[in-house]
Amino acid sequence: MNVDAPTRYEIVVCGELGESFSSTFGEASLEHRDGTTLVTVDVIDQAQLHGIINRLRDYSLTIESVTHVAQGEPQPERGRDTE
Repeated sequence: MNVDAPTRYEIVVCGELGESFSSTFGEASLEHRDGTTLVTVDVIDQAQLHGIINRLRDYSLTIESVTHVAQGEPQPERGRDTE
């Protein structure tokens, strides 16, 4: 594992965050899904991840999940009907 490479996390929060939140978390991407927002962030260490989680808490947002994403592997779509 390369300690200098960022690690990707997907954080799902309740509600649909506006695009202004993207800049709050650095270079994060936001995707709205059925009343939730998927926040995808690359962090350099656990301290940065905890800082993002603390900011979400400071905004009184409910965190549904935090998932580590393996780099380079395609991610299955979650939260969508695949039938």
